[in-house]
Amino acid sequence: MTKKFIYSAIVGGIIFFIWGGISHSLLPFYNNTFNAFTNEDEVARVISANAPASGMYFMPWMPMGASQPDSSAMAKMQDRLMNGPFLFGAVRVSSLGSYPMLFAVELVNDILIALLVTVVLVNLRNSSFRNKVLTAEGVALVVFFTRVTRDWNWYSFSTSYSLVTGVDLLIGFFLLAFIVSRFFPVQQQVQ
Repeated sequence: MTKKFIYSAIVGGIIFFIWGGISHSLLPFYNNTFNAFTNEDEVARVISANAPASGMYFMPWMPMGASQPDSSAMAKMQDRLMNGPFLFGAVRVSSLGSYPMLFAVELVNDILIALLVTVVLVNLRNSSFRNKVLTAEGVALVVFFTRVTRDWNWYSFSTSYSLVTGVDLLIGFFLLAFIVSRFFPVQQQVQ
């Protein structure tokens, strides 16, 4: 049984990884959800001059706690927050690193996702393939509503990007349910 869990996680993770490569690189869905800056070189110059380190940036910056600005400065920040420009983004000022390392980390992550999905679906015992798929899709929707829609709501992630991410999750988790069901088929009931 342990070997089946490991095989299911590895095969499911590889399939999930391959699906991610297809959905992000070969299909146009994600690419069509992004916008380009009108002058990328100028934006890169401004980011390089104003982002001292790699990390997450939020603009307008609104410090919380003891270092809160006075009421007039806070009102100005809140106005910019509501009326723009607004930015929530990841900035990397150093080298990306090696693609093999990035792919290795992604593959390990996908194997761990497949392992968790395997554990959930195997615990359904003798559920039908349909019920396993519905459960996996439910997990995908939990991920979607706990992460993606929050980013859409609070950080202005585009509706198209959010929806594409949701479809991507649903397809990926369907594939995981299919793989797990191959390793752990429904047991025939003895009558």
